Amino acid sequence: MTSKAKASPSFFKVLVPGFYSKLSIPPLFWKTFEHLLAESALLQIKSGETWSVKIERIGEQYLFTDGWPKFVKDHGLKMGEFLVFWLVLGKNNTTIFEVAMYGTTGCDKDLNPSAPIHDPRHFVPQLVDQLNPEINRNPLTQPSKSAVQGSRKRKSKKIRYDKRSLDAGKYYTKVLANYHRYRMNVKMPFAKKHGLVNKSEVMLQNMNGASWRVELRLYDNDMLYMCKGWTDFLENNALELGQEYAFEFIPETDSIRVQPFKKR
Repeated sequence: MTSKAKASPSFFKVLVPGFYSKLSIPPLFWKTFEHLLAESALLQIKSGETWSVKIERIGEQYLFTDGWPKFVKDHGLKMGEFLVFWLVLGKNNTTIFEVAMYGTTGCDKDLNPSAPIHDPRHFVPQLVDQLNPEINRNPLTQPSKSAVQGSRKRKSKKIRYDKRSLDAGKYYTKVLANYHRYRMNVKMPFAKKHGLVNKSEVMLQNMNGASWRVELRLYDNDMLYMCKGWTDFLENNALELGQEYAFEFIPETDSIRVQPFKKR
């Protein structure tokens, strides 16, 4: 969470029976900050991803309703875990709650063990430039000269994909966003077709044939993520924010090749 969030009004909730469908906001909190609560809010986790939920008054309660079940499902929340919500006002007075999730052990819920501590030196190089061009980057987190040169070479060797290959499930595409810094979801039709659902890891290849081992994690049997190892692949290959990439399964090596996407 940001320092801004930590200085903001907050409350915590232990997940008890009934939390799957809705979650109540503590009375003292909403009575104090009712004027700041819109009809809907964004729940934002530390990766930057957001979920939209409806804030509904029912009797003498304010609750997260529509959209809350999806948030629960996407994060595999369970009874006895607890969440901390910081109220942060966004642009045009948008209601945003930054959310920290903790397991029954009392420790940070382990959604992605590869996520680094919030230090801008660990961000994707392009993101560091956007935040503060004066930051002295940690050389250990920068792509090597050879990796950058390899990236330049790859641009001239783009494979052109056709729609038939896409429809056949040979590859899928994703536009790289800020919240993909720490994990990347694998589209389930693609994962099932190539037997990735029951695997704990997969190899990612760049266009030069170099490989990175990446951990796979399945949530609620319908969401598969690349976690530990993904950030290393992203940084070492200088993947660019806003660029669309193709993830193609290579049967010969039982791996996924990642490269900038260009339609035929």
